[in-house]
Amino acid sequence: DLNTIHPRLKLSKGNRKISETTEEQKYPDHPERFTLYPQVMCEEALTGRCYFEVECEGGVSVAVAYKTSDRRESIMGVKNTFPALICQDGKLNLWWNNEITREFPVSDRSKRVGVYVDLEHGITLCEMK
Repeated sequence: DLNTIHPRLKLSKGNRKISETTEEQKYPDHPERFTLYPQVMCEEALTGRCYFEVECEGGVSVAVAYKTSDRRESIMGVKNTFPALICQDGKLNLWWNNEITREFPVSDRSKRVGVYVDLEHGITLCEMK
């Protein structure tokens, strides 16, 4: 969502890929923009069940949050009660309430993780080959 994207994040591939940059991007001011930490919300709200894939190259975080979550000072999964999947050092960690609650290894064969979200029943992870 161009209204929420942090200035050090860059969208590409039809707004389907996000990369962190050292150079700040020129996005118009918006009250929903993340300002402290490099984060972005998806353009459409998640409803019911949905699936997406995350490529774990470098450090990557994916969180499920409410649209009303704090954009000024929060880090998803760390400073609030929303879960976040953080891929770092060859592991995928599930953060919740400022602590790692689960740790999943990511193999060298695949750096892609499938995330299935069912808003009533929870989150399922699977390694993609």
